[in-house]
Amino acid sequence: MLMLAPFFMVVTVRVVSNKCYYVAPQKKIWFDAEAFCTNSGPNAHLISIASAYENANVNAVVVSTSSVSDCHQFWIGGNDIEQTGQFVWIDGRPWGYANWAAGQPHLNQQCVSSAARTNGKWKTESCANQNCFICEMFMGGSTSLPPTIWPLTNMTDCKDWFNYGAHTDGIYSINPDGRGAFNVFCDMTTDGGGWTVFQRRNDETFSFDDKSWNEFKAGFNNGLEYDLWLGNDHIHVLSTKDFNVELRIDIWGDQNPRHPNPNGYWWEKHNSFSVSYMLL
Repeated sequence: MLMLAPFFMVVTVRVVSNKCYYVAPQKKIWFDAEAFCTNSGPNAHLISIASAYENANVNAVVVSTSSVSDCHQFWIGGNDIEQTGQFVWIDGRPWGYANWAAGQPHLNQQCVSSAARTNGKWKTESCANQNCFICEMFMGGSTSLPPTIWPLTNMTDCKDWFNYGAHTDGIYSINPDGRGAFNVFCDMTTDGGGWTVFQRRNDETFSFDDKSWNEFKAGFNNGLEYDLWLGNDHIHVLSTKDFNVELRIDIWGDQNPRHPNPNGYWWEKHNSFSVSYMLL
């Protein structure tokens, strides 16, 4: 159980057609690049590219961005992580157009990058390589697709994602019991990372006290990155799927404006944590 400060970010974007593009000069592994994008705005992701026309637009945006003049490859949203050779876009759009370089793709490498500053050709690389990257967000912050962040189905909790290489705090999709995926907020930086957050109360602006038993059972939030209760059902599954589950509690005094010690910080950990089915 973690209480974390909200995450805010302001980026400069270029608008082409109905998409806003952000070309990031910093280099990250593919997973952290996608997490950076998704935390930058509603339904933002690493870019998908649907046509040669769009690929040319992306290349033009990159070439005109002086801050990335030292970048050679740029992560885009293509990958075949789920099934080797079956490439998909991380934003869920159908894979149709591709602009592979000669000899590509290499099927032992799963994440797609573009030489967008030069010829715009794509290649596969190890997802652990560090590249600059390109984010997309649709005008108005909306799209017809659901805002699921990581559409893999074999991650059972945030620790699985951390072990896979995702080390940025953010919203991830997990499927702990194989019965259906749902989104959670993962803390990838506290105490070694890989923590699945099931409660956060930043201040008193969002009430927990007026919620019904059914709401506590199903969960509620005002955004997974803000105040949340993940729900008894989800917490039961997460806390009983493994032999020994750790619970971590973090408390900051400044989260309560009336606290006598506003600069205080306390934390503790407990082993063998579980929520019994009888409590549901």
